[in-house]
Amino acid sequence: MEIAEALRELGVRPDTLSDDERQRLDIEGDLPIPGILSAHEIEALRQVIGRIQSEEGERAGLEVHQERGTARLSDLINKSALFHVV
Repeated sequence: MEIAEALRELGVRPDTLSDDERQRLDIEGDLPIPGILSAHEIEALRQVIGRIQSEEGERAGLEVHQERGTARLSDLINKSALFHVV
């Protein structure tokens, strides 16, 4: 499946994002969208991130890239079902 087809199936249209939102996504690579996750989901994600960081310690991010001074995790989709939504 091509990305354009997947987006259409998800209901994404040219007016789904504003021009400012598209620009932010293009420049920053992310776009905060308020209200997508509940407070409970956000707290659960924070807790599981903390647990994974603690468990992996010096090995954190080893699957992809490690960088001194950066708390980096990777492959989160395979470490907790909580990440499936994000």
